[in-house]
Amino acid sequence: MINVKSLNLIINYPLIIYQNDKVKYSDLLDTITIYYVNECIIYKLPPIKSFQDNKSIPNSEPFFIYRKNSKIGTLYDSINKVSKGMIVNVDSFLLNRASTGLKIDFSNSSWYRFESIGDHNHLLEKYVPHEPSKDPDSIDSAFFYYTDKLKDYDYSFSRKNDSIRNMKMYRIRLLYNSKIFNRRNMYLPKREIFYEIQKRDFVKADSLVIDLYYTYINSVLKTK
Repeated sequence: MINVKSLNLIINYPLIIYQNDKVKYSDLLDTITIYYVNECIIYKLPPIKSFQDNKSIPNSEPFFIYRKNSKIGTLYDSINKVSKGMIVNVDSFLLNRASTGLKIDFSNSSWYRFESIGDHNHLLEKYVPHEPSKDPDSIDSAFFYYTDKLKDYDYSFSRKNDSIRNMKMYRIRLLYNSKIFNRRNMYLPKREIFYEIQKRDFVKADSLVIDLYYTYINSVLKTK
């Protein structure tokens, strides 16, 4: 019997390019899909994009799969290239490619909790610095959203914060005010970095992930 559930991990990074004494700003939005298939966890990473037109190349998404609580997993170049994968440390992958284990600590003296709104089901915490900074790389406010609805999913931005609140942190917003970049004497617009996990339905197109699961347990795991 196959038990399946899945999440989307959505990440947005502001992208700033200096060109001809002008600032070009855009948001780089990526989605990682996380599948929980029986005892295994599978990450579907964003596809490779064409250098010519920046469009996604079909079926170019890498996949990473591992058995829960295992220290190593297998990274495949795509769903069509599962005959040979690369062994990868799970903790390193989750930290570098899936935004887990983020260092979220606004408890030091330079920050204070401006507002806390919520009940036993949801919580929003807002933090701002005691002293505003002119540094364009300094965060000007931080919002952390918690819920009790996703605690049965094995994913965490910060297990420490989840444990303290007894909830799952499901959204992070890091806001930057518009500022002057002195080294170039240029105006930088407002920017936002955000991370969010969203529960999603398993759809017909996801059936290839089940095939990957069986390939993994019948080849990789049986040889260990």
